[in-house]
Amino acid sequence: MKITFSKFTLVAIFAFALTFIFSCSEDSGKKCVEMFNPDNSFCYDGVVYDKCDGIKYNPYTHFCTGKTVARAICNGVDYNPLTQRCKNNIVQTKCGNAWYKEVKFCYDNVNNSFSDTLTDSRDGKTYKTVGIGAQIWMAENLNYKVTGSVCYDNLESNCKSYGRLYNWQAAMKACPDGWHLPSNDEWQDILDFAGGDDVVRSKFKAKSGWIGRSGTDDYGFSALPGGLGISISNGGFYDIGKSGFWWSSSSEYDATEAYRLCMSYFSDSEAADYCESSKTSLNSVRCLQD
Repeated sequence: MKITFSKFTLVAIFAFALTFIFSCSEDSGKKCVEMFNPDNSFCYDGVVYDKCDGIKYNPYTHFCTGKTVARAICNGVDYNPLTQRCKNNIVQTKCGNAWYKEVKFCYDNVNNSFSDTLTDSRDGKTYKTVGIGAQIWMAENLNYKVTGSVCYDNLESNCKSYGRLYNWQAAMKACPDGWHLPSNDEWQDILDFAGGDDVVRSKFKAKSGWIGRSGTDDYGFSALPGGLGISISNGGFYDIGKSGFWWSSSSEYDATEAYRLCMSYFSDSEAADYCESSKTSLNSVRCLQD
């Protein structure tokens, strides 16, 4: 029996075959498993992308803006538009739901599982460290003795539990080599990573050690309520077990005051707040790896 096809059928078969060939081909790297229409899409390294006004492009180095293919370059620096962006002439990399100036490692959308230790060569003390988003933090308050620092109530036992309290000038130079006092932006990075400063307080508070409400310590930051001191010269200490205050290195609030991150048990809010304080007041220090 002789099988015949109409011209229309032959054209349809040819078009299907051509589409299948193109839809399984690739421009670079891995082959695409997903079927696609080559009229408006293309395969690159195993992933299907939309064409930019009919034009193919390298998605690792270019992106589509409107109907134009643009090179991903930020202040003279090339970047990968699939994982990075250019903001204020600075390349930022996405990790989880937040963007960072530098990503040393990223557990994307997974609760932190990185931890290590740091030994301060200046006095031999060892601190737990923890990775949160793209940053590596000390997981304990600093306890390095420098001029401008004291133990709460001048008791060494409080330093062992909560770390030392520092005035702002001492805090600015207290961290060991390779570490520094975090800025407001760097504090904000971990708050954003955890969901924003309005909801994260309990996620960073230690599971015990707080009067009233302790936290869930989701990321191993283990914030403890070390309280605060009035000044080195005047003495006076308040709120140990109730509140924690950590200095920021950001440009000071004014000539006599500076910023710090504040957590307490007093409020029902889960917010971690920025609050100003006299530079002579005594607050805790957490160091961030350079």
